[in-house]
Amino acid sequence: MASEKWSKFFDFSFADKNRVNGCCKLCQKNYKDRRGTYSNFIKHLKRIHPNEYELIVSSDAAYLSEEENVFSNDRTTADLGNIKYKQNQFILSITKNLIIKCGLPFNFVEHASFRDFLIDCHLKFEPVSSRKLKRAVIPLLKNNVLKTIHEALNNINHLTLTVDGWCDRRCRSF
Repeated sequence: MASEKWSKFFDFSFADKNRVNGCCKLCQKNYKDRRGTYSNFIKHLKRIHPNEYELIVSSDAAYLSEEENVFSNDRTTADLGNIKYKQNQFILSITKNLIIKCGLPFNFVEHASFRDFLIDCHLKFEPVSSRKLKRAVIPLLKNNVLKTIHEALNNINHLTLTVDGWCDRRCRSF
């Protein structure tokens, strides 16, 4: 989970029921945050230890490059036994089917009951954050769609565009 990712740089201990205490392994400073939230620790790394922060960001970029392989529907090239592949499939399915098609909000993936449901379905599932969906998965899907549209338009010699304009009784268009 995320705590394993940040435990390379912080020693975590539980301060009380809803608080986590983290001591930076690099500079020995203590920081506190809500349980399950790592924003204070991330800000510390970003501001005080930018090189280490870049290591984590680059590892996320490597994760996204693996995700790009998942966008093709060719399952023969991917190893179905690979846990990372299955997690990418879950994330893409959640994004495509629940958020885009059903119109559910991004923070839906952060509700405890939804995460419990996913753990029941897939024991080794690592929860995805709404921030990652907004900043990584959705833009990749958007770029994929734009690329497909661009390729289709490049192959067309003639294009007809029909605009369906509507107006109300006062002739205001919308």
